Amino acid sequence: MNTSTMFFLMTITTNLFLVLAFLFAVGAAKALFKNKTLKKEILRFKKPLFAMFAAAMFFFALGFLLFDPNEQTGSGTLITISTTLFSVSYALLIASLSYFWHHISRLHKAKAYEPLFFIGTAAGVFIWLHYLFEAVLIPRADLFPFYKKVLLMIHPLAVALIFLLTLTIHPARKANLIKAPLQYISSAIFLYFVGYMVLVYSIGKGASMDLSLLHATLFLLSSVFFFIGFYIAEKTYLTE
Repeated sequence: MNTSTMFFLMTITTNLFLVLAFLFAVGAAKALFKNKTLKKEILRFKKPLFAMFAAAMFFFALGFLLFDPNEQTGSGTLITISTTLFSVSYALLIASLSYFWHHISRLHKAKAYEPLFFIGTAAGVFIWLHYLFEAVLIPRADLFPFYKKVLLMIHPLAVALIFLLTLTIHPARKANLIKAPLQYISSAIFLYFVGYMVLVYSIGKGASMDLSLLHATLFLLSSVFFFIGFYIAEKTYLTE
């Protein structure tokens, strides 16, 4: 099997898992809203959280269906539409995870080392972004059309923020305030963050097949974790 075929099969599989993840995200949200007897505050605030997740996954999956990272088969119009869809999905993920962070902070007092971990991770992310912009993106910005400038200049910041907003999920999981689904979803976001940074780097430096296969693999793993997370969420909330 040649690399082009592998890339194509991974892209198709990624799209399939993202569509399934969206369907199970809708199922999880419906299960929470149908349950009229939720007594725990942690479950009550998950209603709007998973509603926003489901909406985000709709735009995210649709964006992937229209997105061709190498522009081998997609037209400029389709890619511009996919960029808009990703923008909406990122905005919804930022809103949902900010909502989660706000509410979980009321239920779980962070231990002394956790803010240091958050700050250290954020510093590492912004050092990487500084390098990405200064050494890779800004020198080549004038070479790209408008839709790709949006992709290269705004989306990396949004994706980084989405990843940073997931940092509160692991401590909440250790405190037994949340269950496995959100842990899987946070892992999916981390894999997407890494894959997206590889993609942007490859666009800025000039795509190679090795980098294309790497970000395609990371996107595939991310889609699988999204699927697992929302699948478990639906099954869990149907029995709460």
